[in-house]
Amino acid sequence: MTAAYQQEAGLPADAQAFVFGRRQWLTSIAQETDRSFPGNDALRIENGEPILTKLVHNKTPARLAWFEATIRAEMEQVPILDALADTENLLHWTRFFGPLSGLETKLDHPRERYLLTSFCYGCNLGPSQTARSVQGTDRRQIAWINQRHITEDALDEAITAVINAYNNFALPRLWRSGKHASADGTRWDLYEQNLLSEYHVRYGGYGGIGYYHVSDTYIALFSHFIPCGVWEAVYILDGLLKNERDIQPDVLHADTQGQSEPVFALAHLLGIELMPRIRNWKNIDLCRPDRKARYDHIDALFSETIDWALIETHFRDMLRVVLSIKAGRISASTILRRLGTYSRKNRLYQAFCELGRVIRTGFLLRYISDQELRSLIQGATNKSEVEPLSAMGFLRRRWNHY
Repeated sequence: MTAAYQQEAGLPADAQAFVFGRRQWLTSIAQETDRSFPGNDALRIENGEPILTKLVHNKTPARLAWFEATIRAEMEQVPILDALADTENLLHWTRFFGPLSGLETKLDHPRERYLLTSFCYGCNLGPSQTARSVQGTDRRQIAWINQRHITEDALDEAITAVINAYNNFALPRLWRSGKHASADGTRWDLYEQNLLSEYHVRYGGYGGIGYYHVSDTYIALFSHFIPCGVWEAVYILDGLLKNERDIQPDVLHADTQGQSEPVFALAHLLGIELMPRIRNWKNIDLCRPDRKARYDHIDALFSETIDWALIETHFRDMLRVVLSIKAGRISASTILRRLGTYSRKNRLYQAFCELGRVIRTGFLLRYISDQELRSLIQGATNKSEVEPLSAMGFLRRRWNHY
């Protein structure tokens, strides 16, 4: 199984070849960055500290306002319930709902009741408010459907059917390729007497964090609910590893909460390219590929040297962890929780950190030298693009935008 996965992931067969390849990769990136640095007008080094200038924003096209106004005038606004009914008639996604016993439903008008329940909880209205807004409904009937006919697995299957159908349209492919995804979290208010509810220092209130993975084709792929105070990087890989949709991104953008040394290493071994926005990145230690390596222009950026022997020694152990994740024996978030605290006794943790320094150093050097990459990272982590949305919130936003 190890050999098959290494072949699939493009990893060398033995530890020495792996270390040699990563060493050559980091060396070539460092040399290329040093060679191109004199022509880099976005970064300068003062007193050994890198200073990155802000990107110049492109001018707004003169006729953009007219174009947006024309689209809004020509496009008919679609009520959410009508959109749900249209997608149900097209995809019949309510077929995944039904009694927990697995028997055929005995409800009168089951599709209508499933649609109303999806509208109720998808828009976060709640059964009481929905009953006030929709005549002829009772809050107890809506809550009963949610408790007795809709499970998390059934809801996930319905979401998969909608995403796969969405992926068949031509318009989303004009926005992006589907190979990129952004991960971010948002706080949801919860009662204090709740097992998941915690006080969030930054937002100043009790609640939980909804952690979302959103494709670059503007559709949410995965969501996970986590407590406040948890480092979000622990859960960043779960969204892609558990994703069974037709949209399969392999490049993952995030904010500072979505990166750490073990995350960089584990993502690399899993075949995922991590491209986070890192706050105060100038305080991060960049590592030389070799102790004797010296550079004409960027030498002041390096403060440490990679311990390649440590990576080579524990390469097979790191692969075993990756294989356990791929086989479903353990989740990426579980192992990252164990690797989230510095331990001088845990050599495997230190090996993951060392490999993570390799990948993160290469990522930052590429970021320094490649203006297109800087634009991509800053654009993909723009608040308006990665702000988490529910499925219905996503639909409302796209319709309102156009």
